[in-house]
Amino acid sequence: MKKHSATDESSDGHHWAGTLAGLARRAGSIVLRGGYRFGKAGLTSTIDLGTGVVRAVKGKRGRKVGEPGTRQDAAEATAVSALLTAEFLQQGSVPEEIESAYASTYPGLAADESFAEAVNRLDGDPAALEGLLSGIKGKLFEQRAAAELAADLPDGESVQLAASATQPGHDLEHFDADGELIGLLQAKAVATPEAVLDHLARHPDIPVITTGEVQQALAGHPALATWQPQILHVELSQEVSDAAVEVAGPSLLPFGATTVVAIRLATGDGSIDDRLCDAGEDIGRNFPAIMVASAVGTVTGTIWLAITVAWGTRWLIGEGTVYRQQVWESLKQKLRGTPAPIHDIRLDPGGAR
Repeated sequence: MKKHSATDESSDGHHWAGTLAGLARRAGSIVLRGGYRFGKAGLTSTIDLGTGVVRAVKGKRGRKVGEPGTRQDAAEATAVSALLTAEFLQQGSVPEEIESAYASTYPGLAADESFAEAVNRLDGDPAALEGLLSGIKGKLFEQRAAAELAADLPDGESVQLAASATQPGHDLEHFDADGELIGLLQAKAVATPEAVLDHLARHPDIPVITTGEVQQALAGHPALATWQPQILHVELSQEVSDAAVEVAGPSLLPFGATTVVAIRLATGDGSIDDRLCDAGEDIGRNFPAIMVASAVGTVTGTIWLAITVAWGTRWLIGEGTVYRQQVWESLKQKLRGTPAPIHDIRLDPGGAR
């Protein structure tokens, strides 16, 4: 039987180390080349989109679907639209009450992103997400308590939320029929009595309205207002949590990118390295259309408009691409001293497509 010496084991170790180092260099090369192709294609497509828009505004005749070079553009436009459709459909709707509570609690944040966007942005930070939902839960409690109290008040009297979301000492203001302030209330959407007792120590003249659980724990306590809403903390928390779960979810855009890579690996030409780099270029070429359509969908909340914009944007990119390539071909022909062909042709000066 052949014995393995320490020298053999050392040789095997060097072999595996060399293999891993080679794989790492190859992966790094693919990432750099693919990233360069992605960036170049994305920048070029952005420029082509601008060109396509300008030509459309000027009324320049666009291509027809059956003309040369349009089949791939039409296929990619349809794929982008389908991806965005799936992206929008996977997100559930947010109840109007919760959207209102979110906007009232975080007006600055709500000006830049929706409740769904805020939830997904904080998905990887449980503490921050919990803080966001806690603030929304508190405001939702205030809104519902105010509505319940208003329904129980004598005719002419009213209750309003404090003008400031951070008003110290109270959340609700009680007015008489003449519009005179006659009472203040503090709302506490909590599950235990500690926060109510702390408020009593700091603001003994402002009674508290709170959840059913705390009402039961502090029955008859002087900190509690005579009138109390019929709202349970556990139900309120579950409602806000459910809304967050409904809109949270992984983006499908990485799935779309993975699909492009898989298709390129299965049907592309050249080595595996070349196919992966081609996939990077494919993704970059469609990236501007995805971003524009996503922005439109986010602002308008209308999926069909987003789909239309996705298809139209990708088609305009193709229009701009054809015009750029025609100009490039014409310039080359002039430099050679020969007339330029009049038919559409796709020649990328950088060697792509």
